[in-house]
Amino acid sequence: TADKCHLIIMGGTFLYTAEKSRHLFMKEAFDALNSSKSKSLRASIDANERAVHRAIGVTFETRPDYGFEYHADEMLGMGGTQVELGVQCLSDKVYGKVRRGHTVADVARSTKILKNAGFKLCYHMMPGLYSTPSQDIGYFRRLFAGDSFQPDMLKIYPALVVQGTVLYNEWKKGYFHPYDTEKAAEVVAQATRHIPPYVRIPRIQRDIPSPLISAGVKNSNLRQIVEQKLFDMGE
Repeated sequence: TADKCHLIIMGGTFLYTAEKSRHLFMKEAFDALNSSKSKSLRASIDANERAVHRAIGVTFETRPDYGFEYHADEMLGMGGTQVELGVQCLSDKVYGKVRRGHTVADVARSTKILKNAGFKLCYHMMPGLYSTPSQDIGYFRRLFAGDSFQPDMLKIYPALVVQGTVLYNEWKKGYFHPYDTEKAAEVVAQATRHIPPYVRIPRIQRDIPSPLISAGVKNSNLRQIVEQKLFDMGE
C-alpha cells in the first residue's frame, strides 16, 4: 500500500491556467488519494491528513516569474511544499535569445519569496544552452557563491537538439553546436566542485529516447559517466 505519496505537478506552467481549473484539478488529485470526493479543495486537503494514501509532499514546476507573492500563496493554498524552477542558466543575454520572458533578477526574487514561504527549492539547469564550458561552470559557481540563489536541489539537463525546434533549425545550418556526451560529462563534473554536499541532484540528463535526439548527449547514463570522471579526477 502506498501510504506515503508525493504529488508532482510537472511540465508547462500550471499557475498560468485559470484559477477555477487548477483548483478543480488539485481537488480531484487529492480526492483520488482520499478515495472519496470532498466539496472543496480545502476540504480535500484536510481529509488527506487522515487518508490511507497521504501526500507527504506536493511539488509544482513553474517559471521563475511565476514564483512571486501571489503564486507562492496560491501554491501554499493547493498544498504545495516544494517548487522546481526552470532556471536553465544565469544569463539575461541567453534568456533574451531563447525568448524566455524573464530575467536573472526574477530568479533571485522568486527564490527569496519561495524560501521565505517555506518551500524547498529545486532549480533546473541546462548546460550548453548558447554557452561555453567556462560560462556554464561559472553559473554553478554563482549559484552558491552568494545569497541570491542557493537552491536545495538541482536537476541538470544538457541542451539537446530535437526536431520541430528553433535549435534544430540552427543546428542544421551549423549555427548551434550542443555538447556531446564527453564534453557534457566534463562540464558537469567540473560544476560539481561548486555544488555543496547538502544539495541533492535528483536527475542528470532528460529521459528522452535517443532516436528522438538529433544532436547532443544520447547516453541515458550521463550521471554514471560523470561519477567515473570524478573518480578518475580523485574527486
